[in-house]
Amino acid sequence: MVQFFEVLNRKLEMRKVKFCILILGIQFSIVFHPSKANSDTSSPITVFASDLEDGKITIFARTSVDSLYSLKIEFTNLNNLRPTQTGPLIYNLDGAGSFELVSLIQVSPGLGYGYNWSYYWNYGFSGTSQNSDFVYRIPYTSKDKYFLSQGYLGDYSHHDIYALDWTMPEGTTLLAARGGKVIRVKEDSNQGGADSSYKDMGNFVTIGHRDGSKAEYLHLKLNGALVEVGDEVKVGDSIGLAGNTGWSSG
Repeated sequence: MVQFFEVLNRKLEMRKVKFCILILGIQFSIVFHPSKANSDTSSPITVFASDLEDGKITIFARTSVDSLYSLKIEFTNLNNLRPTQTGPLIYNLDGAGSFELVSLIQVSPGLGYGYNWSYYWNYGFSGTSQNSDFVYRIPYTSKDKYFLSQGYLGDYSHHDIYALDWTMPEGTTLLAARGGKVIRVKEDSNQGGADSSYKDMGNFVTIGHRDGSKAEYLHLKLNGALVEVGDEVKVGDSIGLAGNTGWSSG
């Protein structure tokens, strides 16, 4: 199940400013970045196969950015080869570097062999044991109080998502609602508007949790990220500044 937690802010002079947190339970029924083996050179993750040596082909992953990743490998048309693991081939990768994943063993040495394969990846760990009882803290200081302007499944922008909107001044410091690792950051946009065409223009910080969930803090101001990819954050750490980018009613 994917759950969302969204925060909408309003500046003191009544200009709306939008900031979201999306809490996502990630499983491999939800994969956003399909890649053909050996074809995606621009991706932060590359998967490649060794040559056949001593009756074995080994599959490796290489990541170029210090983040959290989930990766699924699929083999088809296996001929005289069998994988060393059974079941879904799903892996969680932490950090930048090289990772040995799985091998294909030649069943009958000396005879011909063949296989096809592809892989799929996403930012954040995969997992089916997310802690649904975890209590996320409010993403601003406890001394402050803000008006809740839109609830779960709201008519304005919460269609089919579990989200909450508050109002607060632009530039308010936002705090991590849960500890984890910063896995994605965007802060180069100054574009925002009140319809869905602006959805992909929002600045954000994404924090991955090692139980397979992640939180996206959206609609930050231009240059409003206070963390970098690879940073480990604790609950309550400052991570960004509220803004008005992306799909915002301000």
